[in-house]
Amino acid sequence: MKLLHSIYNTFPNIYKEYCINDLTVDSSTERNWTLIWKQNGRPGKWLAPDQLLNLKNLHESITTRGLFHPIIIWSPDEKILDVYIGRERVWIAKKEGYTHISAYRPKTIEERDKVYKYTLHKDI
Repeated sequence: MKLLHSIYNTFPNIYKEYCINDLTVDSSTERNWTLIWKQNGRPGKWLAPDQLLNLKNLHESITTRGLFHPIIIWSPDEKILDVYIGRERVWIAKKEGYTHISAYRPKTIEERDKVYKYTLHKDI
């Protein structure tokens, strides 16, 4: 197991480590990120240059300083592990060979929104 462990775990009551392969992520977006990465940063119609820069900055931050905050998993269905916040972090973790990642799994919408507001834009 190779874990991308977050530095900050402010909400231990909803914290857990998940296998990346068990997470539900938009696969078409992941394919596009991979394609643009392989094309050496030439943005396409779906990705603006500033979005690519943000992705590169996040990649550099994670590979040099680590993962600041866990991703957020949200789904009303207990069996579905849908990545609500952190799809880019999951993609980078896969790209870097990680098998597991730190995550928050809130139980209520209020809890989800509280965690989201706390972690917003704090990874770069």
